[in-house]
Amino acid sequence: MRNLPVTRGQVTLDAAAKTPYIVTDGPAPAPTDPHWGEGAAVKDPSFHSGDLASWSVPGTGATVTRNARGQNELTMAAGASPTVSQRLTGLIPGTYAASVWVTTPTGRATTLAVTPTGGARASVYADSSPLTNNLGGSDKNGTTSQRMKVLFDVPAGRDTATLTLSAATGPGTVRLDDVRVVRSARTPLDGHWFAEDFENVDAGWGPFVFGGAGGWATDPRTHMAQRNAPYTQAGWNGKLVDDVIGGQNSLKSHEERPGLVYRTLPQTLRLTAGRTYRVNFRHENGFDGDYRFVVGSGATETTTALGRARTPTTFTKTFTAGADAWFGVRKVTPEDSHDQADLVLDDLTVDDLGAGAAKNCSCPGSG
Repeated sequence: MRNLPVTRGQVTLDAAAKTPYIVTDGPAPAPTDPHWGEGAAVKDPSFHSGDLASWSVPGTGATVTRNARGQNELTMAAGASPTVSQRLTGLIPGTYAASVWVTTPTGRATTLAVTPTGGARASVYADSSPLTNNLGGSDKNGTTSQRMKVLFDVPAGRDTATLTLSAATGPGTVRLDDVRVVRSARTPLDGHWFAEDFENVDAGWGPFVFGGAGGWATDPRTHMAQRNAPYTQAGWNGKLVDDVIGGQNSLKSHEERPGLVYRTLPQTLRLTAGRTYRVNFRHENGFDGDYRFVVGSGATETTTALGRARTPTTFTKTFTAGADAWFGVRKVTPEDSHDQADLVLDDLTVDDLGAGAAKNCSCPGSG
């Protein structure tokens, strides 16, 4: 800060490129506290302050770093095992979802954990970042940052919790950003190992993330469709399939571009190599040949066609997970091949059948 001489009613600045300046006609006002995160459960959730004053940092290795795009991120240095935490207040009893963007080197576990006062600790971790973020509208586009999320429950009579971000000791830098805590609800498991009915998705597509169909410069045509009968349902103005199969929401892909539409990640649904799983969901699909269900092991894929299904139809796939296992959906026909090349998916369940070889059965049938 310095004084500028006024000459003939003008001031001259020796200004640096890409640097903002404020010129006042008197003493500069004291900067006001922006209250980063005001109204949200997390203070300074995106680290815009440039420091960790709103967070508890008991050790070393954690700092706020500005990336090449000018975004502040929480970084955790190689060779350290940092822990950063914050006490959440003003919660009400019930279920919440906590989530964060994460990029972590392969083999270095990075954990998001929440411990409600008087309740059970809940946690999720990522130990790899295998998928490039190709969402055209995302400020993480072109990086390997993806969300990881955990549900936690605030007990009756309690209103606080502690949220912790940590990384195991290892090589490479961990990057975290945009911590989010919102009210949520759980999909009933009904005896399954995992279940998602898409009725309580606060962000994203449940266990799925965008696979990159169409390339990095576009936004996907997949979204959480909401029921608004009769307009969203089959039969209205020539619609071939329902936008929503069960409840009020389904995952809909509308005339997607060719490529991997969506897939799971270890941090969204962790499959263990050597164990057998049965995946089951209901779907509607306007035509034969547009979409295929994919089981992946790293870069290796096994695909199964999803046939025409203009009423709710059940699809089942049993497989034994390989290394870096995942599953998802691939679009195989061109985006302009025909109108209403839509796929709607709902009521996803996964059963862990234990160790051993699968029968590798694909069993579509009427639902």
